Amino acid sequence: MRAFIRWWKLNYDKPIFQEPYKCVALCLNYMKGRNVEDWTNDCQAKMDADVVYGQSHNEEHHWNEFKAAFNLTYTNIGEVVNAEHEIERLRMEKGDLNTYIVTFNKLAGLAGYSPSDRGALALFKKGLPMLLNLSIVQHTNPRPDTLVDWQKAAREQQLKYLQTREFWKPLSSKQKAFANRLGVNNQG
Repeated sequence: MRAFIRWWKLNYDKPIFQEPYKCVALCLNYMKGRNVEDWTNDCQAKMDADVVYGQSHNEEHHWNEFKAAFNLTYTNIGEVVNAEHEIERLRMEKGDLNTYIVTFNKLAGLAGYSPSDRGALALFKKGLPMLLNLSIVQHTNPRPDTLVDWQKAAREQQLKYLQTREFWKPLSSKQKAFANRLGVNNQG
């Protein structure tokens, strides 16, 4: 479905994509396999019946009904539950913040969280190393209060850490202690 919609967006100016009935028929045409054949035939028959009973080929009703039927039939309800479990267990590993953010955002979307959900922000913080969270709180002004802002601050603090880390090896233990008092902490 996502591939078809992207193709539709790329070819929106083509006549076939101007008529909802034809869009549905074209999409049904590309759905192949014995497990979907009866379903696609039923969808086409329902759409044809709607036209017989007075619906125009140009009515958005055709696409909306098809999309709802597709989502009802082919949505993996287990995907939501799995995403909720995975996001609960997700943690940033080996200092790889980018992978953590991408994975978190994907799972959050699958689990039904929006970027403005406070629960999503709490889960995101939970998966970050404690020292990275502390660094964000201590060194970001104003303190971020949305998921997007917290992710931006995490990137900034992680970059500072990575840039600072190159100086750690030559430091003596006294120098490291001094750096720690300045608030430069190991976050990875």
